Amino acid sequence: MAPRNARSHLRTVRAAGCPGSVRSLTLDEALQQMGPIAEVFALDQQLTGARAQRELGWTPTRLDALAELAHS
Repeated sequence: MAPRNARSHLRTVRAAGCPGSVRSLTLDEALQQMGPIAEVFALDQQLTGARAQRELGWTPTRLDALAELAHS
């Protein structure tokens, strides 16, 4: 079985409409292939609606971002 984060990456790639395999790149490889945007992708980014809930009173109706991407 693949490690948890590898499975998560594969689901993200498929949800974004890019079927196929996922392979890790070093930051240097990514910079060569993608340019400076690779540094942004290398960050540990978290998706949350907490601020919108708190400041705008927003109530989410769907809680799974990957499922939303897969069906959009």
